[in-house]
Amino acid sequence: MKLPFRTTLSRRDPVKRSLLKRVLRCTLYVKLGLIVFATAALGLLYLRLSAAPMSFGRLPERVAEALAARIGPGWNVTLRNTAIELHEGSPALRANGLDIRAPGGDLVLRAPYAIYSVDLTSLLTANLQPKAIEVRDLQVRVLVNRDGSLAFSPVQAVEAESGASPPPVAPEPSKEAAASLALDANGPSPVSGVVGSLLELIVGPGSVLNSLGQAELTNARLVFVDADGRERARFQRVDAVFDWTENGGRQFAATVEGDQGAWQLNGDAVVQGNGAYRAGVVANEVPIKDILLLGGASDLPAATDLEFSGRFDIAYADGRITELKTRLASNAGTFQIEDKDTSPFPVERATIEAQWNEAEKALELQELGLKGGDTNLRLQGRLATPVADKPWRLSLGGRDIVWSGAAAGDRPLRVSEFAADLSGPDGVTINSVTLKGPELSARISGLLGASADPKGLNLDVRADKTNIRSALRIWPEAVAPPVRRFLVSNLKAGMLDSIDLKVAMTGADVAKAVTGGPTPDESLKIDFAISDGVLQVADGLPPISGMNVTGHVTGKKVAVRASTGLVQMADSRSLGASDGAFILDNYWDDNASARIDFRLTGGADGLGALLLEPRIKEIAGFNIDPATMRGKTDLRVGMGLAVHNIPAFADLPLKVSGTVNDFAVDKFFGKDRLEGADLTIAYDRGDLAVKGDGKLAGSPAAIDLHKNRQGGQASVAFSLDEAARSRRGLSFGSQLTGTIGLKASLPLGASAPTNILVEADLAKAGVDQLIPGWVKPVGRPGKLSFTMVEGPINEIRDLQLDSGTVQLKGNATLSSEGSLEKAELSTFKLSPGDDMRAQIERANNVYKVAIRGNVGDARPFVKGGATGSATPSRTAAAQKDGKDFDLDLNLNILTGYNEEAITNAAIKASVRKDNLRQLDMKGRLGATDIIGRTLPDAGVPVVILQAEDAGALLRFTDVYRRMSGGDLVLQLATGDGPQAGHVVLRSFALVNEPALRRIIPTQTQIVAGQDRAGNPQAVRVDVNEVQFTKARLEFTRNAGRLDFKDAAIWGNQIGFTLGGFIDYARDRLDITGTFVPAYGLNNVFAQVPLFGPLLGGSQYEGLFAVNFRLNGQASSPSLTVNPLSAVAPGFLRKLFGVGANVEPQTGSLPAVPER
Repeated sequence: MKLPFRTTLSRRDPVKRSLLKRVLRCTLYVKLGLIVFATAALGLLYLRLSAAPMSFGRLPERVAEALAARIGPGWNVTLRNTAIELHEGSPALRANGLDIRAPGGDLVLRAPYAIYSVDLTSLLTANLQPKAIEVRDLQVRVLVNRDGSLAFSPVQAVEAESGASPPPVAPEPSKEAAASLALDANGPSPVSGVVGSLLELIVGPGSVLNSLGQAELTNARLVFVDADGRERARFQRVDAVFDWTENGGRQFAATVEGDQGAWQLNGDAVVQGNGAYRAGVVANEVPIKDILLLGGASDLPAATDLEFSGRFDIAYADGRITELKTRLASNAGTFQIEDKDTSPFPVERATIEAQWNEAEKALELQELGLKGGDTNLRLQGRLATPVADKPWRLSLGGRDIVWSGAAAGDRPLRVSEFAADLSGPDGVTINSVTLKGPELSARISGLLGASADPKGLNLDVRADKTNIRSALRIWPEAVAPPVRRFLVSNLKAGMLDSIDLKVAMTGADVAKAVTGGPTPDESLKIDFAISDGVLQVADGLPPISGMNVTGHVTGKKVAVRASTGLVQMADSRSLGASDGAFILDNYWDDNASARIDFRLTGGADGLGALLLEPRIKEIAGFNIDPATMRGKTDLRVGMGLAVHNIPAFADLPLKVSGTVNDFAVDKFFGKDRLEGADLTIAYDRGDLAVKGDGKLAGSPAAIDLHKNRQGGQASVAFSLDEAARSRRGLSFGSQLTGTIGLKASLPLGASAPTNILVEADLAKAGVDQLIPGWVKPVGRPGKLSFTMVEGPINEIRDLQLDSGTVQLKGNATLSSEGSLEKAELSTFKLSPGDDMRAQIERANNVYKVAIRGNVGDARPFVKGGATGSATPSRTAAAQKDGKDFDLDLNLNILTGYNEEAITNAAIKASVRKDNLRQLDMKGRLGATDIIGRTLPDAGVPVVILQAEDAGALLRFTDVYRRMSGGDLVLQLATGDGPQAGHVVLRSFALVNEPALRRIIPTQTQIVAGQDRAGNPQAVRVDVNEVQFTKARLEFTRNAGRLDFKDAAIWGNQIGFTLGGFIDYARDRLDITGTFVPAYGLNNVFAQVPLFGPLLGGSQYEGLFAVNFRLNGQASSPSLTVNPLSAVAPGFLRKLFGVGANVEPQTGSLPAVPER
């Protein structure tokens, strides 16, 4: 059996195997050596390149040839100043100059710096193939041709040429795409040209980028120029990276930085056939202004920080766009036209959703949305590109649009229907813009940016039956901005019956207007009519409602007239406004002044309410209750207002003139009412004057008010006659008669005190004991002045009374009811020579009166005390309200009548209801003492007055001047009603008494008398000085009248009995008496029991006596003597009386005549 293979080995087999092993081992060693060598060589290369770049002879040329071969046949690449260096850990070729030229020799790309990354294998095999390129600091100008195709040219090439710049040259693929564009309506659109050029550049088979695995652009500068050579956009830095995707497409990421900041653009593109592409692009935070710049709106006079983000989906085939749609959304920002008179528009978000319609060559605007504040709009429309002889056209429409109001706080403007039709070809022709809504009906047409005047503006705006605030909202802010600003701020409501606004401004006019310069008068014309307008001129002023206004505005002038209006104030008070006019000749002039005039008519209560408005109160300074005012107001108001430099309201050059007739107001002066006044008002630049006449509490009054910015004074002068004083409860009867002229002045001003200066002219008034001792006939001068300071406690300051010898100076305090609370009189002078001061203070309805000083005259008080409450003119109410007071007087000298004086006088007295209740007195009357005190008597206080010189006391009080010596004791009961008292006199004499001469006819006469022992003897009577032993008198004092009877005066020689009354208030007396000669002997018969009254008459008469009577004025009475009574016995003597008739104390008392 044969085996299928050999099982034994030959000798030669081991030898063959050994040889093979040696060969393999040698080969392995060689390979290891080569690897070690290559590794060492690469290591040395890396070490060398890491130290510094190195040059390799013709290596740059070979790299340039390889790159040109990959771009396409005929292309030429030139590298300058090259070197190999390490770039991101791999060897790369650096060039400090790169030029790429098309087959025709035209320069397509020139870069100052480029890095080529080469394959390591190709580097080792010397067959260099660049795998990536990075171009730095590239500057490229992109020409956007009219057909939409793009052409690229390096900036350096243009700058290198002298003379005119050659037209940019586009790569061949872009030219081929542009050549496919037709010039008629059936050809591709310019948008297709732009999109096709970009896609061919990024992913086209003939693109420069397609020849490289990766391309990177760093710090490039990009300038877009349109076909007319105008720069559309400039970007200072562009960084981009292009790379292949897994499906064979290209992806890219770019960062673009312009004037508005940096934004990103990412996407990918893929080839889907011959000349067909699809791409998706995502844009992030692209400034709207860069979008507008790329779209050709580089001159848009607007500033915004809006940035849009979104996605573009693009499909391209057969030289046309087959799909292009996008949706973009913005961030929050603002949008503002570059005009100092416009305000920024806040944007919360904005959306754009659009799709390109290649068949119609139009951009379908599926949604244009904007939300900002109260503004919320959503529009749809179409932007048709120019085709053949048809210009571009933009149509927009929307419903239920909401715009924010003309000012903060306004209701949003609701537009039910919006339609706009704009077209070219020359500029932007506004064929029509229509706005309709519940309160809006407006139409706009015009022309913008015409080629003859690219920056010109022509507008025609018409509206009718539109709410005025809605009309102001659609009024462009840049059109007559001063007028618009004023109306937006102040015109609160109304109906715009019609408006016709025409704008015809050249570019130069617009430039001036944007910078705040003047515009020609003919560049603007506005005519409008408003009904039921409400104008709020300024804060703090009442609105003017119901205005019917017509106006005419031009490029320089404003003329507004208001025929009617109503100034509405609080509590339904108002004034009618009419004949209003606002004339401004040049509102661009910084020194321009508007002439404003109007008329105010209505009730005085409306004027009072107007004066209380905060701004009016600043300049008028009145605080008056309109409810208390009546009358008719007619005022003319005018001013010249500097519209560009409006001063504070208080400094406005305001002029007011007019009248207030039949004016009446309550509490005009105190509680008195002013009525029937006719006032003239004049106000001129802060100076106010009000003058007029009226009746104050029924008395004629003159009003005079002057006020300026520093202050002023309001005064009212009126007269108070007796009737007016009675109406005020100030009747003083005969103590104050005639007419008093009063003038009350009140200082005005923000810092002026609320003091009232009162001045009284007493020349036409008569005064009789109004203050004890103050007597002034009518016609004699007299003045009273004081300052009333109103507050919780009213004060009288700087009180001065100057009326002959009566002078008072000091201060006082009044209660809220007007009664005296306290007074400090530094000068209290009632008579010449007085040196006194007084202090008055009220406590428990009792006045504490303290008088101090060196010299005081008691005569006014003595005379006032004699008449006292008996002043006939004082009414019962006045007596009831008589003041209770406590007097505390201390004077070194208290003078009286007949040159008598009390030294070291100290008097304390209490008076209640005009009656003396208590008296404590001490002093020296001449060389004798005078003492008064109050003692209890049967529970009733009794005043006792003792004087050691009765004659001096009677002369001091001017009661009787002809008594000498004598001790006096007077006792007077206190209490209400009649006061009983008695007087006892001892050891006194009557000197030179004329009445005694009548009763005793001869100068000396012998009468029967007694000696000291009581023995009868003849006694000589000296009528010049008759001595008396004693006198006693019982009297009743009541209301200034002294009634007495059975009074007796006797001595050893003669005696008297008296009875009757003395009425000091009337200055009358009536006294009957009996003269008893030889009193010591004659009176004995009257003392005989039982027969005494028959023989002697009364107890103090005698057998023989003479009746007499004194009557008439107390100051000069008449004496009547009946001589027949001397021979009649006592019981018959009454038959021979002389007609005594004591008057009852009834009836009113006449005024006291001047003494």
